[in-house]
Amino acid sequence: MYSAIWLLLGNKLWQSSGTRSESLRSAPHRCGNWLATGGVILALWMGGSSSSCGYAAPPHAVRFPEADGEGTRAFRHGHVLYLELSADTKSPVRLPRIAAPLRSMHWKQGQGSDHATAPANGDAAGLAADGSKADKGLQLKPEPDYWLLSWDQRPAWGAYVELRFDAPPKLIDEVEPVIAAADGSVWLPAHYGRTYGEKIRYEPQPHKNTIGYWVVPTDSVQWQLTLSRGGRFTVAILQGCGAGQGGSTAEILLHVLPAGQKVSPSGQGPSAWESSGETTARLRFEVEETGHFQDFRWRHVGEVELAAGPARLLLRPVNIKRNALMDIRAVHLIPLPDRRP
Repeated sequence: MYSAIWLLLGNKLWQSSGTRSESLRSAPHRCGNWLATGGVILALWMGGSSSSCGYAAPPHAVRFPEADGEGTRAFRHGHVLYLELSADTKSPVRLPRIAAPLRSMHWKQGQGSDHATAPANGDAAGLAADGSKADKGLQLKPEPDYWLLSWDQRPAWGAYVELRFDAPPKLIDEVEPVIAAADGSVWLPAHYGRTYGEKIRYEPQPHKNTIGYWVVPTDSVQWQLTLSRGGRFTVAILQGCGAGQGGSTAEILLHVLPAGQKVSPSGQGPSAWESSGETTARLRFEVEETGHFQDFRWRHVGEVELAAGPARLLLRPVNIKRNALMDIRAVHLIPLPDRRP
């Protein structure tokens, strides 16, 4: 009976606490404040402690309410996203699409100790608290606009999931235009690309880290950037294409905005871009077969002349010859030497 009361009160506390700017530094106080109002006697009677609430993630993380889901609360710090799970959270849980490559996923115990680690591809189960093999593997399935996190079996001690990325976890709407490096080059990684369409999506798993599922001819991806200098650029892509899937045609469209006009972080859809006729440069190229969609190879697809300033780059199919266009991990704009005598 007392266990049921404790679980009910713990879940009530979990649901009611937290604001947009709340830091997980207050996690012990969420339990402690409740205990101070009269629950301390019950906690001591049951042999409980502040960690019995079971939802305390690291104290340095900050609330990330935009990534909350049904039965989950999100926090972030550095390159890590923490998902607190209530006692009755069911698999799968839905996350917004994060603009960062995934490195690993872990089950974590309250207060930060961990006993199980699942590879990000979900191919292997983790270890139970006693070191035995257990079917508790975490899996991430990316959809066009959101991700699904699922598990075969939640560990009894598993209070939250830690997702580690190779970059700070941000929503795609939080991504600012990519600024050119000191040498004038611009690196456009897949995780910063905004996808438009029916099937296309960003796939964050370590063996992918790509714009993929490019099977619909009207699907496209766009990046926002700022060029620090004008001139001629060579354009390179890091692409993969499955055996027997080469021969499609794709094109890159670039538009440099007029002086004084800023690129919106939320981007502008390809349909609006097309209707405005705002294309500064266009490159068409044939997709090369690489043997596998995740066998990525660099290709130089052409040169363009661009002015300095904020710009947009759109990559889309012209035609898809077989089942899919290609996978794209990055686009690189590299300034060329001035050819004037």
